[in-house]
Amino acid sequence: MHPAEQLKKEHQNILRGVKLLNVTVEHVEDGSKLQNEISLLIDFFRSYADQGHHAKEEEIFFEYLYKKDESFKGEFSPIATFRDDHIRGRKIISRIERVDEDYPFRVNDYSMMLNRHIEMEDELFPMIIEDNLSEVEIQAMSEEFATADAKRDLASKLSILDKVEVFLI
Repeated sequence: MHPAEQLKKEHQNILRGVKLLNVTVEHVEDGSKLQNEISLLIDFFRSYADQGHHAKEEEIFFEYLYKKDESFKGEFSPIATFRDDHIRGRKIISRIERVDEDYPFRVNDYSMMLNRHIEMEDELFPMIIEDNLSEVEIQAMSEEFATADAKRDLASKLSILDKVEVFLI
């Protein structure tokens, strides 16, 4: 699969998790205790979105770009913005773990940030890949993605969403 298509498919899975996280807000505001479901979702965002998906972007995709053009490392590069969003997302997830009166606001912040982030990546990644990488590099990146997925068992992380969906929806 083309790397841009694979990342886009993973984005849809992440947005599925975001929707479920938003559903937890409704339940928490109604007084339900969903610590198990919230813990599972936090695990999904850490293991699938961050340690799997974002790691592939940062350790594979962005590295290909840095080798092609040093300007991708610049602080005003779109890649810098994406990395900053990854860092911000990690911080928000740590705060979401505290299910308190600010929980709905933290979830909203995370949801808005991820939706904007994913929209930008889905729009820019295909162009960046096609404009900067050769077919050989694209194929090599695709193979590295597959190796990274197998190593991190990324496919199994999706079952977390299935478990939470059964309870919430």
